[in-house]
Amino acid sequence: MTRITLDLLRKRSEHNEGLIHNLEELSLHQDSLEEIENLDRWCRELKILYLQGNSIQKIENLNRLKNLEYLNLALNSIERINHLEGCESLKKLDLTANFIGDLTSVENLRHNCYLEELYLTGNPCAEYGGYRMYVVGALPQLKVLDGQEVTRTEQLAALHNFPNIKARIITHQNEYNGRREAERQKNLVKMAQCSGDDPESWEDLTWSPEYRLLMNRQRDKERDVRKDQNKSHEKSSSSSSEANTTSKVLPLCNASGQVMNVNQARLEFALREDESEDKVTLDVAVFRHLDTSLIDVDVHPTFVIVEVKGKLLQLRLSHEVLPHASIVQRSRTTGKLLISMPLAEPASKPSRWTETQSRKQQAKERAGNAGKTPPPVKATRETLEVDPAAKTRTSLRFVGKENTGRLVEGSRSVKEPKAGRSNSPGFLDDPGVPGLL
Repeated sequence: MTRITLDLLRKRSEHNEGLIHNLEELSLHQDSLEEIENLDRWCRELKILYLQGNSIQKIENLNRLKNLEYLNLALNSIERINHLEGCESLKKLDLTANFIGDLTSVENLRHNCYLEELYLTGNPCAEYGGYRMYVVGALPQLKVLDGQEVTRTEQLAALHNFPNIKARIITHQNEYNGRREAERQKNLVKMAQCSGDDPESWEDLTWSPEYRLLMNRQRDKERDVRKDQNKSHEKSSSSSSEANTTSKVLPLCNASGQVMNVNQARLEFALREDESEDKVTLDVAVFRHLDTSLIDVDVHPTFVIVEVKGKLLQLRLSHEVLPHASIVQRSRTTGKLLISMPLAEPASKPSRWTETQSRKQQAKERAGNAGKTPPPVKATRETLEVDPAAKTRTSLRFVGKENTGRLVEGSRSVKEPKAGRSNSPGFLDDPGVPGLL
């Protein structure tokens, strides 16, 4: 029997990075479960829950799942519908192929006002006369029953004849309960007489929850035996392969003792030298869903080895690195492996060093010249030099008036100013009129 534990829930919640407190969808089908436990404590945000194909005998510990919308309990050993009143958001409930004979327990779903789909196919109650009309009348909020749409006509007819239909259902139910109790007692006696490890001795058992439970337990035993056989076969094959390692495994060094580049796993990788941070990085594209326990990394000063499921990826490094300071990281989304290896001798940075040394030299010079007096400065008179060819002299030997009315100074001519204009004939000079500005 399998129990619902934290390890099981984290294993089933890999799509949510192993977080269960905010898990919305969970699949626990065919896990040999016999009880529903701990889900109302650890996974209260569930919206979809798959529990089909187990040996669950009763519905329990689900009342606190307020956000649960779809619950699949098909192919179990449930005989009664109950303990779902607290699932306020429940919209779809699948109880196909169980052992539900108590059909009146369907009325426990009346408070699930959002319930729209219900599946009861393959249960003993589905053979009762008036089964569909009773379920439609008991749950007026249903829109689909056993995959068929519930019409308005069916709802009105079921509500009109509900008391008579319910009385008929109770009669069928009482008859089934009597047969079921006799069958249970007979099966318990036969199960005590037959051998639990011999399925041929179960032929006299009738199909019942006890028979399904016995069959599932036997199936689990056979599965465990097969697992043990596979493990022993893997051990024997690994030991035989180790005996023939000389012919299959590639050598790590050549004949001269130099380390070789080997990629037995055929993985894509990228080897980069980051001079700005003085380190060498190796990015290996490891399989996304491969378990980390199957990966081993070994960093040496001149080479690095990555072992994936027994196959090697060995690379030679161009610079010596520090193995003790190396860091290995793996991405949770892509599964890639990142190996950061710092250089043993970081590359010098001349620009920063030169700038620092020049600043120190300037500071020393200022400190050395602080106590000294500067030498005296001699005052000298500076004159403006003029090009001798540009020097000109003005000759005043030939100055006089010409007929053109121009004054001539040597080679240059100057205009003579014009005389003022004479007054007009009718102009009167009145002293009382102010002059023009």
